[in-house]
Amino acid sequence: MTTAPPAAPDPTRIVVVGASYRDSSTDARQGALARLPDLFDRLDERIVLNTCHRVEVIGVGHVAGVASGPLRVRRGRDAVERVLTVVAGLDSAIVAEEQLLAQVREAYRTAQANDETGPILNELMRRALHVGRRARSMTGPSVDRSLADRALAAIGAPATALLVGSGAMAEQLAAGLRRRRTRLTIASRTPERATALAARLGAQAVAWDELLLDGHWDLVAFATRVSDPLLSTERADALHPAAVIDLCAPAAVAPDARPRLGPRLIDLDTLGAAPASTLSARSRRRLEALIAEEADRYLAWLAELPAFDAVSRLHARAAELRDRYLGRLRQSDRFDEAQLAVVDRMTAQLVGELLHEPTLRLRAGERP
Repeated sequence: MTTAPPAAPDPTRIVVVGASYRDSSTDARQGALARLPDLFDRLDERIVLNTCHRVEVIGVGHVAGVASGPLRVRRGRDAVERVLTVVAGLDSAIVAEEQLLAQVREAYRTAQANDETGPILNELMRRALHVGRRARSMTGPSVDRSLADRALAAIGAPATALLVGSGAMAEQLAAGLRRRRTRLTIASRTPERATALAARLGAQAVAWDELLLDGHWDLVAFATRVSDPLLSTERADALHPAAVIDLCAPAAVAPDARPRLGPRLIDLDTLGAAPASTLSARSRRRLEALIAEEADRYLAWLAELPAFDAVSRLHARAAELRDRYLGRLRQSDRFDEAQLAVVDRMTAQLVGELLHEPTLRLRAGERP
């Protein structure tokens, strides 16, 4: 009995569930992150992207419940275009921001290390990262590049600053402050990294247990991962009149401390509410066209995936049989190496010619 060829993966099983700064606060997004696992029956593949201005789960599977609060569900082509748009930086407060691309790579590497990706998301992320690199090459030098730079632009040039953190975002803040000739002190839970960063930039490093949050500083900046707020109401009062930058998600400044800081606080919600950096109309059209074209190519690849799998299996089986018979010839001691080399070449050509027509039919969606 002839069996039907395998069906192409259903593109509607590609799903993105998440929320961004456009429709929710940092606190709301972090609360939604805890509820995300309840929305899925089972995901065959998944990547969790949790950045300064968004929480997104990119997956292959079915949504079990109805998204609530700030969460939005996208499926099929809408989901594919969402991934491409996010990685290109078109949905960011800083269009094509450099930090986002690094965050996407980190989220993807984490998913791969946890064996949570497969062929469908691997190909989508390969294409998305390519689009992301293209997007950054297409944006002009006048376009903002980092949330750190935008936050510092709102602060000016403080004489003294305490920076809490030593990762990529902290390094951008540190570099910007040193360009402003700020006397900078760096604290981190990883003291070696704080010491190394301070040494590179001509700053000072202090131990985490020596962290002093008081009015001694003109600026206190947080750019680190936290599980609980670092700045309580009491500490916020003690910081007066220092300005505060909070680029943490979850936030480093406690909710009840934020009103005490007032306009002295620059956080992710403040930066998200500011006018987004703009592209020229021509550049935006080019990027949107690039995203649409890449979505078309990806969905076409997805439709052809069973044919590629069948071709791969056909060629693998032919290679296995050929190797088996060549192995028997080598064990017989009836042929010398020159004769075996001739047989090797001839059988390779023969198998190639025999498989040529069935391969073309499989790629065209026909039965061989």
